[in-house]
Amino acid sequence: MTMKKRYFFYLWVAVTSYMAGPAMYALAMYILYQETDVITTSLIGWTTATFLSVGILFILEIWPR
Repeated sequence: MTMKKRYFFYLWVAVTSYMAGPAMYALAMYILYQETDVITTSLIGWTTATFLSVGILFILEIWPR
């Protein structure tokens, strides 16, 4: 099975969405509340669940029919 260009797009969306969540949350907490310790286990768990769901959709997309 070879990787098609659209699969790389899906991977790019998954990785960037996973990284953007914690970055934007940390930035918002710092700007609004000057909070510096915002990377907590709940935030990591939330972003992991989001990334996992996108990963499952990607696997279902490339699974042979």
